[in-house]
Amino acid sequence: MSKTPHDFAELLSPVYKNWMQLDPHFACKHENIDENMLTTGKSLANRVKIFIDDARAYLKPNLQVDNLDDLFKMLEEVSSTGTGFPDRSLSEKLYIELDLLINKID
Repeated sequence: MSKTPHDFAELLSPVYKNWMQLDPHFACKHENIDENMLTTGKSLANRVKIFIDDARAYLKPNLQVDNLDDLFKMLEEVSSTGTGFPDRSLSEKLYIELDLLINKID
């Protein structure tokens, strides 16, 4: 099944809400994610990169991601769809990788 901006927002939003509740300093520098922020391949890729940066640099500095290079290559492919949204195969792959990363973080 093809993943939509709504699916990605449902995946990312609870994590950001949790981080905001745990750390008021984080909350004042970040906003929660909604599907309107994820409507194009470029916006989705940028938001996922920000999410990874937040997780690695600020919240989980020792987080090791085995396939980070592959994930960034996939994000470049997602971003290259520009104003379109990634096709079914690519959106599903990204969703699965992002879900695995979130499970590693939480």
